[in-house]
Amino acid sequence: MAIFPKFNIDTSNTLPSDSNVKELGRVFLFDFNEKKYVLNDGKMVEATYEQKIMMWVEQLIRTELEKFEIYKDTDFGLEIIKFIGRRDIPVGVINSEVKRQISEKIIMHPHIERIENFTTERNSNQIIISFDVLLINGNSLPMEVTMNV
Repeated sequence: MAIFPKFNIDTSNTLPSDSNVKELGRVFLFDFNEKKYVLNDGKMVEATYEQKIMMWVEQLIRTELEKFEIYKDTDFGLEIIKFIGRRDIPVGVINSEVKRQISEKIIMHPHIERIENFTTERNSNQIIISFDVLLINGNSLPMEVTMNV
């Protein structure tokens, strides 16, 4: 029995063969709704390539720019919190600004090319942000982030 576990991680079909972009490191699956890491038999579950990117995008959207010390001077996060609850700004302007910020910041990730099919939906106390993330390997990931307002 080995002291250290061996992991068989499939890295095929994650990046174009001519890409200079580094592979993503190990990331453990986090459930943003439950606010805890996903466990299987008491062990943290390692995220797939797509899950790593989706978690990064969700963390970007949920992080307020310059609020947390760890993200100071990194330009990671958005300034959308200031729009929550505002009735003096038209909804179309807010949606446009949220889309602009996400579109500009999401390409900070070296594996993401752009977003498409951006929509927002408001319920009584939630906003649902949906879009497709286009990766540099040609794949598309559907994203949906629900935030309480």
